[in-house]
Formats: sequence, structure tokens, C-alpha cells
Amino acid sequence: GKSEILAAFIAAMTTGKSWLGAQGQAPRSVLLVSEEGDHDLLDKAVKYGADKNFLRIHSRDAIGVPQNWTKLIKGCVKEATRTNATILVIDTFSFWAAIEGEGERSEGVIRECMLALQPARSAGLATVLAHHSVKAEDVEGIAALRGSGAFGGAVESVGIFKRASKDPLPPKRKLDVFSRIAPNTPQMVERVDGGQAALRLLDRESGARTNALGPV
Repeated sequence: GKSEILAAFIAAMTTGKSWLGAQGQAPRSVLLVSEEGDHDLLDKAVKYGADKNFLRIHSRDAIGVPQNWTKLIKGCVKEATRTNATILVIDTFSFWAAIEGEGERSEGVIRECMLALQPARSAGLATVLAHHSVKAEDVEGIAALRGSGAFGGAVESVGIFKRASKDPLPPKRKLDVFSRIAPNTPQMVERVDGGQAALRLLDRESGARTNALGPV
């Protein structure tokens, strides 16, 4: 699920290869702040073909318990500047923001957390926040984001990645993108295993495989 699409995204960014049908560009350095262990997400990213020379990981093993969110973001900006990273990936928002109790439902709390990302934006960092969705499978769109609606309202694009059916076995997933800067086109995706893992686009209507992989 979440870890797989993040790993595939990181692989595409660090190699400059195409991403689910989008044209590839020059490789970009990524700073990943992960709630997983030192090697967990790195292993997944490498499985998808990520270039470790363009990837810097700060895991929970290295950082420890979540610190102050604002200080974390300022530290990320400093590290990104030092390593020439242009993409910041935080996995997950709820873990690193360490919001207590019902705070995640508070519009004011979430808005404050989003404002704390301004230094990253000012530094030219594209920031990707991985966030959990609600457990109810019948909730669609941005409403599927867990917590306050202020989260979806404060970012430029939201991607909802979930199972395409109630059957957990098929490797097919649905990717809905809601964006102010790009077409809101739902995608059907399946995981392809082999010498190197990949995500393959499926035709939205028929479910047939296309030639678009990410990364490829």
C-alpha cells in the first residue's frame, strides 16, 4: 500500500525515469524522513530501482521519538540544503507531528502544522506527506483523509491510494488524485514483481494492462 507507492515514487525521482505515465526528468535528490526502521523503506525503494546516491534517509532509528514538528521541518530544510535535495518525503505525518488525543480532528492544530511547512516551500522543496485514511471503505475523495479537512485544504494535491476491491489478494490499487495544479484523473494500478518491482497503470474502464510503468 502506502510504502509501496512511496518506494516507487522515490525510485522514479532518484533515477529520472517515468512515473505512472508521466514523462521522466533529470534525477532529483530526495530526503526521506521515515517512521520505519533504517533499512525497511530503503530496501523497498531499492527493490523499485531507486538510486541510493540521490537518496538520504532519516529513520525513526536515527531520530528517535518524534520531536517538535516545527523543529523537525527546520532540520529537514537544513539537511536538504546541505545535501542538495529538492524533494522532502515525510512518512507519516501523524507519526512525526505527534498530535495527541483528538488534535488531529482540530482545524486549528492541522492548520498550524501545515504552516510549519512554509520554510520547506520557501527553500524550494517539493514536500510529500504520507497520511493515513479512514478505515471505512465507502468513504471517497478527500473525505477519506483521516482527521480535519484542513489537511486536504492546505496542500496543492491529494492522492488517495487504496484497494480497488474488498479482496485483499489481487495487487490492484486505485489512485485518486485531487489537485489544484493537475487534472483530477483516477488511475488503476497494479504491482508487478520480478527482478525489479514496478507499478503498472491499468485501463480505468476495462482493467487491461497498459505499457506505462512507474518507474520504468
